[in-house]
Amino acid sequence: MTKNSVFRKGLVIGIIILFIGASVIPTTVGIIEKKTTITNSGSRGYIQDLIDNASDGDTIYIPSGTYYENIVIDKSINLIGEDKNSTVIDGGNSGNVVDISYTPRVNISGFTIKNSGYDWGNSCIKLLFTDNNTISDCIISGDYYFGIYLYYSKNNIIHGNIIIPGIPNPQNWDGIKLFHRSNSNIISDNIITNHMGGIQFTQVSNNIITDNQISENIYGIDFFMTPTNNNTITNNFIKNNSVGINLDWWIIQTNIDDNIICNNQYGIRLQRANYSAISGNNITDNSNIGISLEITNENKVYHNNIINNDLQARDYGSNNIWDDGYPSGGNYWDDYTGEDNDGDCIGDTPYPIVGGDNEDRYPFMNPSGWINQPPDKPTINGPTSGKPGVEYTYYAVTTDPNCDKLYYKWNWGDGSFSDWIGPYDSGVEIPASHVWSQGNYEIKAKAKDDKGTQSYWSDPLDISVPRGRITINSLFFSLFERFPNLFPILRQLLS
Repeated sequence: MTKNSVFRKGLVIGIIILFIGASVIPTTVGIIEKKTTITNSGSRGYIQDLIDNASDGDTIYIPSGTYYENIVIDKSINLIGEDKNSTVIDGGNSGNVVDISYTPRVNISGFTIKNSGYDWGNSCIKLLFTDNNTISDCIISGDYYFGIYLYYSKNNIIHGNIIIPGIPNPQNWDGIKLFHRSNSNIISDNIITNHMGGIQFTQVSNNIITDNQISENIYGIDFFMTPTNNNTITNNFIKNNSVGINLDWWIIQTNIDDNIICNNQYGIRLQRANYSAISGNNITDNSNIGISLEITNENKVYHNNIINNDLQARDYGSNNIWDDGYPSGGNYWDDYTGEDNDGDCIGDTPYPIVGGDNEDRYPFMNPSGWINQPPDKPTINGPTSGKPGVEYTYYAVTTDPNCDKLYYKWNWGDGSFSDWIGPYDSGVEIPASHVWSQGNYEIKAKAKDDKGTQSYWSDPLDISVPRGRITINSLFFSLFERFPNLFPILRQLLS
């Protein structure tokens, strides 16, 4: 075989390997370059041209720069900006900046997207009849009608975005708008400020709104118009809005739980909203009303901390319930003046609700009294020295935040432990006794409530049990008992 034939065969094999490699490596479109400004580079714009030449499943990386264009995404792709602070898509106050219509499974992250048009529905990001998309880690800013708008779009994730207009403007209606059967979406970890509505929902169901920071809006979270049902608002921080959470026009079965709602005019306001549950929230320092139920029915309000609102609550509805029965209890009201004579941490008299004859029948005496908390660390006392073989008594005492019955357990420092002793009332000092042999010991005690939740161990108490002193008499008596026939005269004298 000649050298030329070997070379040709090697060249052919190399080309084949190159083509095979190209066929299995996922397509990545776009380039990484220094920050630049690009205005309609190409027939439809720099980013749009890349999208037009991509295929489903491709990832397009966009370098830092400002791109003045309006893009339409009609393929299931990943569109990723180099840096959300420096990779900017500017719509020039015209139409939608990013339009995703009838195309599922699009992921967008790492951009500043700004300046849509002002016509109704114009948005920085618009999702129309599209499912299973993710919009994350973007900044929505400038002027727009809606920041992110979903219409008839399901199972999408809107996560970790900052949605703040450049200047507060009446044109900026809603930070996030879900409309007409945009169901089963997750809206999480967004920061939303300075809108008519921070997050606004109309005719949608089964959405989860969680871990967002929502402030300086007219309505923080706003649900409007039937059919809107089975939505969950949980673990959000809602502050400095005119209305923190607003449900209006026959909204049903909304769960509002574990939110911090503070420094608004209205904390929570329900109008023509029924069968909802409000629980586990901290509703504090609202300048008008903490919770307002107006023309509402069959709502349940319980296990909330309602503190320092100008008017704590009012109820102009019917059949609303302000507690969860006994012993689960109602709410904590910082202006409740009743007593707890039976020691169950629930007030003995109801808390009246303004506006009718409703009342919280079982108001808690302590904040978050419905959450089982461990007993406080016990304190112990008793003698710090003693004799071997002698029983000594020690005392332990603690309180339980929930007023539960308590049990105590001792660590006697010599390798032995007591059984759980109890039950006893919270705050009652409890005795326990023990016998030691000679030595130094460190004892401590712990408590548990009747639900099994345990406290920390108490601070230790040092105990010293020295060897007993031997006297001359006791020494002689010991010798005489062992050797009765020795020293008979001395024995007679001592006896």
